[in-house]
Amino acid sequence: MIANNVWDDDVILDTEEEVLFIDGKRVYNVVEKQPVFPGGLSNLTRFFQDKLDYPQEAYNKKIQGRVLIEFIVHEDGALSHFKVINDVHHLLAEEALRVAQLMPKWKPGEQKGEKVLVRWVHPITFKIENENLSDEEII
Repeated sequence: MIANNVWDDDVILDTEEEVLFIDGKRVYNVVEKQPVFPGGLSNLTRFFQDKLDYPQEAYNKKIQGRVLIEFIVHEDGALSHFKVINDVHHLLAEEALRVAQLMPKWKPGEQKGEKVLVRWVHPITFKIENENLSDEEII
């Protein structure tokens, strides 16, 4: 989480206006044109399905749930500032973060016709097949 108005060395949250800046550039939470993973959301889902390896220890202990990964999509589509914002278990969080950092460049987001920095949060659900997992258990 953001603490003491600083997230990283180059990321600052202006607490009076709740606006995040990276290297002096505003990071948007909502834009007119959202960033897009190459091929769209179905390809993003497939990317994670293909790349994720369920951690063996987590599988053996039947640890499952949802991990939320946050990152910034830059004006050129590059991704940075990856972090876990919802951690079911460190083993799942580490794997979700590892795979998120493998993603290729995205089509950048736009605001008023200009390419801008956009904060993106992506959920990754770890579920063991044949195990019951209710919506309440997906954290």
